[in-house]
Amino acid sequence: YREGMPFNGGSATHEVPALRPAPTNRRLPELASGAIQAIDPATHRATVVGHLPQSCYGSAAFVIDGTIYSSTSGNRIFAIDAATGKMKWWFRPDDTAQFRNFGITANRGLAYCDGKLFNLTLDMRIIAVDPSTGKLVKAVKISDAVPDAEAQYGYSETMAPICYKDMLLIGAAGSDYGVRGFTMAYHASDLSPAWANPFWTIPPEGQDWRSFGRFHGGGGVI
Repeated sequence: YREGMPFNGGSATHEVPALRPAPTNRRLPELASGAIQAIDPATHRATVVGHLPQSCYGSAAFVIDGTIYSSTSGNRIFAIDAATGKMKWWFRPDDTAQFRNFGITANRGLAYCDGKLFNLTLDMRIIAVDPSTGKLVKAVKISDAVPDAEAQYGYSETMAPICYKDMLLIGAAGSDYGVRGFTMAYHASDLSPAWANPFWTIPPEGQDWRSFGRFHGGGGVI
């Protein structure tokens, strides 16, 4: 990791340079296969100092003020002390029991802006969490601003949202089930819609190639 890297993917454009730690005796935490490891850059030896209570790990961690933030499947969020590898707190949203019915329960990461952590849940919610305490700040249903963007219509959220100029940008998964892909923006301050309407990536149902059937969707932004 790199100190003060508040972006999933290394930057707003996800252009991640090769990062090499400077020679030092400082131990660098690293997350791999659910294990929290402290790696000595001089000897490249790793010591496991803890484990995340979830096995599916597919997101990129980032660091803010000496704390590593990351997420795992089932929308679990973790805060880890970057100096020791010890867990500070972890958060799990409510109603996660239903997530087992989704098949793929991957979560690709968090966003940080306006002093809050943001995560997108499988059942199509945006949640904001206090990075200091791990307490829920706010949760909104995406379908309140994006018509029919609900799990019952084949949508799900596995992507990491993106913060840009105090706005939270999101898409959605579900092309396999014929959904209509979209991009939507929200104000990071209160999660109110920043756009009047979503930007749809493909035509409405029944138009162009989508006239061949309900499962001819696409354009998911994941």
